[in-house]
Formats: sequence, structure tokens, C-alpha cells
Amino acid sequence: MSANLDVDVTTGFGPETITITSLPQSTGELQHFVFIYSSDDYFGVSHAEVKLFGARGLLDTLTVPIPTSSEAQDRYWATWVLKRDGNFTRTDALLAAKPTAATSAHP
Repeated sequence: MSANLDVDVTTGFGPETITITSLPQSTGELQHFVFIYSSDDYFGVSHAEVKLFGARGLLDTLTVPIPTSSEAQDRYWATWVLKRDGNFTRTDALLAAKPTAATSAHP
């Protein structure tokens, strides 16, 4: 896999940009997710937004879901399962554990 963290904002509100230029044949699907590093905040107060771009421009935009009481402390936001052919599936789920394509495609 070839990927670069183009912009890494460690203070403030971003943006952060990741570019994935290739996936090896053996990779299959790739689960994109966001991890909230701050120990003071959770997704419920972040108002985070992620945008997925492809060769043709903007493909999709997600705003972090409002957490239920059981998700209030979750630190992971599974966003999309990316496929080698350029297609994707929305996941859009808050999770307590690090997601994988196999476990988060059907939250």
C-alpha cells in the first residue's frame, strides 16, 4: 500500500489529509477510520467531518454520528470500507475497539 499523511494538524480543528495512491492486489478491502486522540473530548462534542475524494472529485461526506449513551466513550469512528476497484461502502459507526473491514462493514 502506498499512503501519505499530507497534512497533520495536532492542535486545533484540522484539516488532516491522507492520500492513498495504491493498494496491492493482496490487500482486498481497507477500513478507513478516525481515532480521537484527545483525552478530554469524545466524538459527541467534536462535530468532526470527513470527506472522501476520488479521481473525479468529492465522493462522499460524513459528519460524526451523535453517540448513544452506550457509545459516549467510544474512541473510533469507522467511516468507509474502501475497495480496490475505487468503490466504497459507508460504515459510519462509533466503536469502542479498533475497526477492521471484516468487523465494521456491518455494525
